[in-house]
Amino acid sequence: DALLPSAFEILDGVTSRRHPDIIMYSYIRDKFSHGVPKVDVSLSGSHEIFVDSEYHAREAFRTFAGSLLAWNACYSRRALGNLRFGDFCNGEDVLWGVSALVRSQHLMKINASLYCYRIGREGSAVNQKVTIRRIASACGVVKAIVREVRSWDYAIYISEGLSSLVVGLLIGPIRAASAMQDDEQLRAKELLFDAIGYVSTHFGSLISDRSRVAFVRSLKKHSLSTVQRLIVRPHVWRIRLSCVRGAARLHRLRERYFSESFVNAWLRRFRKLWRRRHARG
Repeated sequence: DALLPSAFEILDGVTSRRHPDIIMYSYIRDKFSHGVPKVDVSLSGSHEIFVDSEYHAREAFRTFAGSLLAWNACYSRRALGNLRFGDFCNGEDVLWGVSALVRSQHLMKINASLYCYRIGREGSAVNQKVTIRRIASACGVVKAIVREVRSWDYAIYISEGLSSLVVGLLIGPIRAASAMQDDEQLRAKELLFDAIGYVSTHFGSLISDRSRVAFVRSLKKHSLSTVQRLIVRPHVWRIRLSCVRGAARLHRLRERYFSESFVNAWLRRFRKLWRRRHARG
């Protein structure tokens, strides 16, 4: 990977004016090569968040968690403190971003592509096959993220965002485990159930009481379909429920401001005026 030209000048200009804890920027994808592509780098806007309330905490977690990585942001040493990378073979970038997020108060996202992300290199961690070691790493990252979030003062307000993040991190290992065979699949299932059990124990707001009972019963069965039913499907249902609630709210507004009696009265008045106008010739 490579920083694009003028990246340091733009970041230095932002830090000298605003002094944020984190500046997250955009990036471009480039097929693996040995040169740096020539791209015009310019700052076209920014978005700032001061984490001082539950609303701003939810907004910050929704905007930055999962997207904030070690390479697509500039971090203040003051905010990071003694933060270090964990011993994981994949997913450590997401953990780093969440750990930095809960340690920061002033976050900024700028509209400028300052980084060149290489794709297609042989032997890179992204292109490797999903193995038991990588599934164990993803599960370890999930546990570490829950520990970091629990130490945050606004932890109780971001359960929905944390649920989405957990789903995003575990959906890949779940699919990979379903393609494994025999003892390897059994080991993958144990790792996944252990991670999800840790989440439900230490951050119980992710899973309802009814689902938790079904989850405990399914621990002995080692069924990946149960994992998908308890983790993935509630996430989809939550999205659908929000859509249904939005439609119901629109229906109530229509009933309130555009009720049938109101519409009929308006139509009667329109017809009366129309007849009067045409009666005059």
